[in-house]
Amino acid sequence: MMISCKKAAELMSGKLDGGLNGWQRFTLKVHLSLCSACGLVSKQFAWLQRMAELADDESAAAPRLVDENCDLSPQAAERIKRLMQDQRSSASPGA
Repeated sequence: MMISCKKAAELMSGKLDGGLNGWQRFTLKVHLSLCSACGLVSKQFAWLQRMAELADDESAAAPRLVDENCDLSPQAAERIKRLMQDQRSSASPGA
């Protein structure tokens, strides 16, 4: 029996945190191979994780935020980078 899209979303989130066991990875992979909507969500989760990691890198330039799997313009990438840096600054203690 295939897992639900809701369960797949939970597993995708767990995967980003590195906490899936072998059976969970297998059932998620099967679901993603059969559900194009969840496949897209998985790619979006992975992209967001990459953006968050790059935003933490002070030397990250906007062009690095654009890759072959994304239709994001350099201008949009720069706006996102600025917003993430602003958000990080406002979340810092003493900000």
